[in-house]
Amino acid sequence: MRRAIFATLLVVAAGGLTPARAAQLGLYAGVSYAQTDREAESAEFAAAVANIYEDNGFTPVDSTVSFDTKDSAYGFAVGYRLFEHLAVEGGYMDLGEVAYRDRSAGLFDGTTPENWGQNIDSSTSGIALSGLAVLPLTYRLEVYARAGFLLASNEATVFITDGQQAARFRVTKSGFDPLAGVGLTFSFLEIYNLRLEYMRVFDAGDEETLGEADTDLATIGITVSF
Repeated sequence: MRRAIFATLLVVAAGGLTPARAAQLGLYAGVSYAQTDREAESAEFAAAVANIYEDNGFTPVDSTVSFDTKDSAYGFAVGYRLFEHLAVEGGYMDLGEVAYRDRSAGLFDGTTPENWGQNIDSSTSGIALSGLAVLPLTYRLEVYARAGFLLASNEATVFITDGQQAARFRVTKSGFDPLAGVGLTFSFLEIYNLRLEYMRVFDAGDEETLGEADTDLATIGITVSF
């Protein structure tokens, strides 16, 4: 009797650990929202500010500076579930902006007291291509690992003003950045999937657009299968 009960419990436990539903193979699409944080260095932005002031004949005496590496971002993707444990995805990814703000009181041409300011923003976005290794856990839960790359467009935008006149210019460069991530998927209503994912894009940015830095994304998204 004990052996029979023990064998029954093993069968029940095994059944609970094995997904009761076959993977939804085929085409799916989704959107996502992310909080991003780039490991950018403020020194590169400060050097750019100093060079621009110098080129325009302004000498700062007292400055107030802010530097923000966190932002919100979004993306969308189209994927194809090839097998139970493998999918491929492609889509648009935005990594948000790094914002540097400088407000300085100083002398223009060494004689005239003036207040100048600069806004410098560095952003990265592009087309992401990746593969997903998927591990079903239960009927509704799956975990996955992602690896791929971002075909990136990196942009630096500078706005400078002396309070009366203003100028704006930008630099854009393309790049190729590897990425990796891990995530959790919860399915509902059979065709919808809620995703939570942590991802890192390595060396995002470009040396001519205020440097390269790893960017972390904490993402929530939803996909629908067709």
